[in-house]
Amino acid sequence: MHKLVPSLVTAVVLTVAARGVATADVGARGTVAVESSLAFEASRESSTRADTTRSRTTLGLAGAVHYLVLDRLSVGGQAYAAITWHDDDHDDATFAVPTAGYVVPLGARAHLWPRAGLAFVRERKAIGGVQHTIAIDLSVPLVVEPAPHWYVGLAPRYTRTLLNTDDGEDDPTHTTYGVFAILGVYLDP
Repeated sequence: MHKLVPSLVTAVVLTVAARGVATADVGARGTVAVESSLAFEASRESSTRADTTRSRTTLGLAGAVHYLVLDRLSVGGQAYAAITWHDDDHDDATFAVPTAGYVVPLGARAHLWPRAGLAFVRERKAIGGVQHTIAIDLSVPLVVEPAPHWYVGLAPRYTRTLLNTDDGEDDPTHTTYGVFAILGVYLDP
């Protein structure tokens, strides 16, 4: 995956350069946006089986594609790989997150782009075993276009476990708060 994101971004940049920049609008119907993100998250996990809590810190890298099906309304998905540190161990996880969003213009080159998704997570535990999780994933990116067809942003993020299993058994649920930085490019319709 670490080689896929730069390749996708390069392909989109070359396509954008070939198409011109006359009528750039990130929220226009038919627009395709491709972005990469660096995420930092902190969480506190409470166990329902044992009266315990623990803190976790996560660093992740994601790639996403969004398609605007109507003016301002996007659907898309995100692929995400992360490492989580807790206690003296670390786990690694991969995520697939189908999303829907709405681009809210704040000015000529600034937008809020709230997104909601359902995250499907596969986490490989340091102590052994695999955990599967389904979670609600909400974010509200503030994106700014420094040049036509390019945007950068910063987004607060909230995730809440809906279903969490560890080798078939119910496992603790958790809530995560984080922030991620975005670099994106988009193609006009």
